[in-house]
Amino acid sequence: MNIWLHLPMTGSAALMAYGSWSRPSTTSSNRIPKARRSASSMIREAGLAHAREAQFLFLSGFLGGPQLYVEQFYHSNVKQMHAHLRIGPREASAWLTCMEKALQRTADAHTAQQLMQNFTRVVQVLQKESRKRDLG
Repeated sequence: MNIWLHLPMTGSAALMAYGSWSRPSTTSSNRIPKARRSASSMIREAGLAHAREAQFLFLSGFLGGPQLYVEQFYHSNVKQMHAHLRIGPREASAWLTCMEKALQRTADAHTAQQLMQNFTRVVQVLQKESRKRDLG
């Protein structure tokens, strides 16, 4: 199912779907730190602009729209995207809460539930990968 086409066409979701909303601008550098840091410390350092831009690019393709992340970074491997981050329960919970709030404003209940199930699975995989890297 192409969720991109099934989101309610109101607010920012409509603007994104029809291409009249420009991608978020970034003002911070896109450098990747040498040492793995927690996702929350990276967001504090780089600001939300980097996270917002990456989310926009990735979710566009994830929801069935243009593959913007792949066009820019040549892959959409979620594990690879987050390999430089330590993702623990606090980071996972904070991201899921943000996504849930965004979906409450932009998606119907059924679509939001489906997406939250997918997002939760992704976060669980990322936490598991993060633990593996920490152990070894």
